[in-house]
Amino acid sequence: MLSTPTQPISYCPTLSDNPNASKHGIWHEQLEECKTLAAQYDITISGLHMHIGSGCDMEHLSQVCGAMEKAVAVVGDTVRTISTGGGLPIPYSADESHIDLREFYALWNATRQRITGQVDHEVCLEIEPGRFLVAESGFLVTQIRSIKTTSDRRFYLVDAGFNNLARPIMYGAYHPISIAVEEGENHEHVDVVIGGPLCESGDIFTQQEGGFVCTRSLPEAQVGDYLVLECAGAYGSVMGSNYNSKLFAAEVMIHDGAAHLIRVRQTYDALMADERVMDA
Repeated sequence: MLSTPTQPISYCPTLSDNPNASKHGIWHEQLEECKTLAAQYDITISGLHMHIGSGCDMEHLSQVCGAMEKAVAVVGDTVRTISTGGGLPIPYSADESHIDLREFYALWNATRQRITGQVDHEVCLEIEPGRFLVAESGFLVTQIRSIKTTSDRRFYLVDAGFNNLARPIMYGAYHPISIAVEEGENHEHVDVVIGGPLCESGDIFTQQEGGFVCTRSLPEAQVGDYLVLECAGAYGSVMGSNYNSKLFAAEVMIHDGAAHLIRVRQTYDALMADERVMDA
């Protein structure tokens, strides 16, 4: 995987800051050194992968495509695969829009064709569409267990926490939030903070990068109402944990209008199954 100069495009420093400080990739100036090492150990460099995050725009992507061509020129005609890396973005907030897949493909395919001519044999293009395929299909359903009011804020405290969805606490990720209220009732909107049950002050779903707590305008609710965190199908349960001995939630798939249990709710017996009592 290659790192390219002046190309930090992810929206959070936790994910991508100064490329020189990133644990990921091989710095572009080290390609010649890598070629020498590969030859020393009789290794063929057959593919190049670039990871650019999943929030890229087309203008930036065109620069990355150019960097890929330059990298192939250094490595030579052993390259048979190029990988776009980083995945395809999805719109988490209302002011974002879906990526133009035709434009994305056209840009990378044109790059692939130029590289094919450069190395004089067919080159395969690989993509990573994971988030794009599943993020908007997943919803975290949680229940309001307590409502707390301070001098300047109202909190909806729910039974899900960063053990279920870690993206907000990790890098201030935004997730759409809705509340299932009684049909026909007219609920005024109020500004609220959504927090979880864990023993960390950062267990907040409505926070920005850097841990700054913010509010969300949501219908006025009461204890027992259900709150839905949307776009939770990617980097959701797979990043879950048993922090505070919280159990993994059940997972349900809706297929052809019918609900199917695809993961059972974890039990305390299952939580403790791998534990062993030390011999005296």
